[in-house]
Amino acid sequence: MSNISIYNNLKILNHAHPDFPSKLKTIENPPEILFALGNTKILNDTSIAIVGSRKCSDYGKICAFNLANDISKNNIRIVSGLAEGIDTYAHRGSVSNKTIAVIGSGFNQIYPRSNQKLINQIIANDGVIITEYFFDIPAYPFNFPKRNRIVAALAEGIVVIEAGENSGALITVEIAQKLNKKIYVVPSNIDNIYSKGSNKLLQNNNKVILSSADILKDFIDNQLATKTSSINIPKEYENIYNALKDNPQFADVLSKNLSTPISVINSNLTMMELGGYVTKLADGKFKTR
Repeated sequence: MSNISIYNNLKILNHAHPDFPSKLKTIENPPEILFALGNTKILNDTSIAIVGSRKCSDYGKICAFNLANDISKNNIRIVSGLAEGIDTYAHRGSVSNKTIAVIGSGFNQIYPRSNQKLINQIIANDGVIITEYFFDIPAYPFNFPKRNRIVAALAEGIVVIEAGENSGALITVEIAQKLNKKIYVVPSNIDNIYSKGSNKLLQNNNKVILSSADILKDFIDNQLATKTSSINIPKEYENIYNALKDNPQFADVLSKNLSTPISVINSNLTMMELGGYVTKLADGKFKTR
């Protein structure tokens, strides 16, 4: 590998290593070890996988690049398989924002060789490349379905762009569905044989993606929900906070429902707003954050 000394930069992660992805520990047949080049700390970050056909159209390349670029700018890692086509353009779009590449061979048998420059860029930009295969293991065809389970497990959601009916990307989707991951699909030309698989996914009620905003909204909402569920509310504010959960209210309504003087309610709401526990809506009602 040009410009990279494998043995000087290689990291080997087992399940006890703090950077080993916790999302991989609970899947069926988890990898016992991972070989890694680059910034392994990002392996536990929130991430989205982008997958699709190797023989993609220019439209598919543009979609993969732009979606990866937009999503990764929001501190969400892009995961893909470093293959030709959609994978490559997903990594190119996110290379400046710490992308994660999962390969189906050992580091002495990187495939495809045409991505050597991209590999160097990923590492130079604080991204990471991982594999469960020893150095000299070639990119055998049967390695890639196993590789796909890692891609699916690492990501909170899977974006599918131009996948044929027998595409390996659909294997990733099948695994992701079993892991209860979100599936997003970019609609494509119905006459494109390399999009028949992804277009069929749209018939199964998977979410249609028209822009990165469709994905980012889901993630922002989920992150806010997680933050709210794990937040530690000071005891003196618990009754107000619980009353506002899923039920925005005016201060005077809270005062009446909680049998508490309005002056106390207003004072507590002010402190809760400053503390980031509640927010005031345009109509004057308060809601939990």
